[in-house]
Amino acid sequence: KYRVAIMPLSDGAEPEIVWEGDGRFDQAFYPVWSPDGGRLAFSVWSEGGYHDLYVLDVATREATRLTNDRALDTVPRWAPGGRWLYYASDRNGIYNIYAMDVATREVKQVTNMLGGTQWFDVSPDGERIVWTSTRDHMDMPIGNWSDDSEYPQGAELYVSDWKGGNVQRLTHNE
Repeated sequence: KYRVAIMPLSDGAEPEIVWEGDGRFDQAFYPVWSPDGGRLAFSVWSEGGYHDLYVLDVATREATRLTNDRALDTVPRWAPGGRWLYYASDRNGIYNIYAMDVATREVKQVTNMLGGTQWFDVSPDGERIVWTSTRDHMDMPIGNWSDDSEYPQGAELYVSDWKGGNVQRLTHNE
């Protein structure tokens, strides 16, 4: 099992397990602190192939499951105010970035890239998102995966506003 633990920074401190799933296959991934340090968001892979988002209240040790569907919801990232939780999901068939209002569970799709977007982060001021995608390399050749000189290079780095608009490509891989 993959668990979530908190490790105090004092000498001789022991880690405290703050979340352990009920199922034998439950595994936690990508834990991230909320801006105020009061919550932890993480994704859980559970029996049946579910990959959903959870938020743990650090004070009460109570975990709340935010998503419960067949979509693979992963890589949570908090917006600076702690109201919105961004995450990658394949709920439309291709990984893109979504944002959830944690209190109301309202979900908004942030990116809509045919090449998908999964690896991302939110700027400290919450105004921008940086992410990777193969959107400009949809005609990427298969290549020889065993030879570094022919390994297909296609993911580019992009930045957009927090709503997914004003997209700028930052890299130009060959």
